[in-house]
Amino acid sequence: MTSSFRRPRTAAAFLALLAVLATGCSGGGSGSDDADKPGAGAPAHNGNSSVPSDGSPAASGTAPASASSSPAPAGAIGAWTPNVRTLPLGPDGLPPVFTNGPRDKPRVALTFDSDMTAGMQDRLRTGKTASYDNTALLADLRRLKVPATFFMTGLWIDTYPQEARGIATDPLFEVASHSLTHRGFAGTCYGLGHVPTGEMAAEVRAPFERLRAVQGAHTVPYFRFPGGCYDKEALKAIAPTGVTPIQWDVISTDADGTTGDKIAATVLAQAKNGSVVVMHNSLGPAAHTGDAIVKIVEGLRAKGFEVVRVSDLVGAAAGR
Repeated sequence: MTSSFRRPRTAAAFLALLAVLATGCSGGGSGSDDADKPGAGAPAHNGNSSVPSDGSPAASGTAPASASSSPAPAGAIGAWTPNVRTLPLGPDGLPPVFTNGPRDKPRVALTFDSDMTAGMQDRLRTGKTASYDNTALLADLRRLKVPATFFMTGLWIDTYPQEARGIATDPLFEVASHSLTHRGFAGTCYGLGHVPTGEMAAEVRAPFERLRAVQGAHTVPYFRFPGGCYDKEALKAIAPTGVTPIQWDVISTDADGTTGDKIAATVLAQAKNGSVVVMHNSLGPAAHTGDAIVKIVEGLRAKGFEVVRVSDLVGAAAGR
């Protein structure tokens, strides 16, 4: 949840949401209500540049033709939607991080993070928050027939199982992992807590395992790091799962509590061929995504963009 290659804007856009998410994230505990201040220190990598933290080029639509749609390696989740492509491991054995698709065609992928932490669940249980489920956003996506990719946390699926099943089985959508608990995978990661290295693969697998028994679920072998934070150790830890990590190149600013008009204007100004846009379908600081989505979709289509899923962009990159 941090990127766009514009550092100052990135921090401003996500502090409000990350503060809420940080409540109860440290060690997966329930935490306190003092969620106004994210943890100090920058994450090891937060998507603010076009290269991973190890200095190697990020994947951006230039994957070799050997990219795979074959069975996942040992330890992977498996049972993916058929014919979905992934990017092959690099020479160092690490999965490349995908930020955008090929720039030669006017296609844009809209992605939505379904964030949920133990602290957010506590707020629901105590009535401090009524709901994090953005039903109005989903209704507009369906009404406008907008393909989209959802990165779900396992805790969001646990909290909204019926809604998760509905999204996963809708032919318009596909579902990928956003970890189990939305803790950080590297550095301090804005106070989100930290997943021990030995638990990282299990965190990646958890959302898929929760949807394994859902007949017709459109699950795809992709993963988005909470907070956008990762390093070489994290990439190595998740490599056995067979997923391709997905970042973005357009940040919507929907998580900073801004208006729908501003969110829409930001996306429409930054979107270009092959872009991956990061948004949220969890209410809270990202309460106005639904107010922006119609303008975003209509604006993209008016500019000649086709709205697609992330798997469409990864497939195009993998086929080169």
